[in-house]
Amino acid sequence: MKFSSFYRSFHSTTISLNNKFIPSKHPYVIGLYDFFQGGYTNPVTLPTTKALLTGRSWTASELRRKSFEDLHKIWYILLKERNLLATMWEEAKRFNRINNPEWRQRHDDRRFKTQKSMARIKFVLSERRVAYEYARRADPNLFGLEAPPKPQKYYVDDGKPNYWRDGPPSRIQSKTTSRIPRQK
Repeated sequence: MKFSSFYRSFHSTTISLNNKFIPSKHPYVIGLYDFFQGGYTNPVTLPTTKALLTGRSWTASELRRKSFEDLHKIWYILLKERNLLATMWEEAKRFNRINNPEWRQRHDDRRFKTQKSMARIKFVLSERRVAYEYARRADPNLFGLEAPPKPQKYYVDDGKPNYWRDGPPSRIQSKTTSRIPRQK
């Protein structure tokens, strides 16, 4: 360490590791390696352009055949992939790799496939919800209900006013701020 009168503090010299990644020896840091391609066994901070090649995104017809549990697992795998790509992008900015057009194109393609697959999962789940609602309204005894349920836009757990369900209080409904005279 050296004392610097310019910074009025002690500082150490930074050592360049030639863009090498040194894994932590701490046992509780294993989960953080999922943010890097290769995981804990072989973490790669910035993969090569060839390593960025991936397959295709999930199609909606493939996702329709999956169970809720499988869709849940696929969603979290895609979420980890999205976080991995965000970490990869920050590392690319740090190592000035984003100026490489081929690397950037493959990264963007991979990110697009991940986003598209996640959007398709949401679409398939929305289709299932709509089909369930129609089936429930058509035959309430199908699911053990005695009367058809009333359609609700939002879940209500108590009788208190819900801002998202009822909307913001209107100026006209308020007695104190209304400009319209009350009818007697």
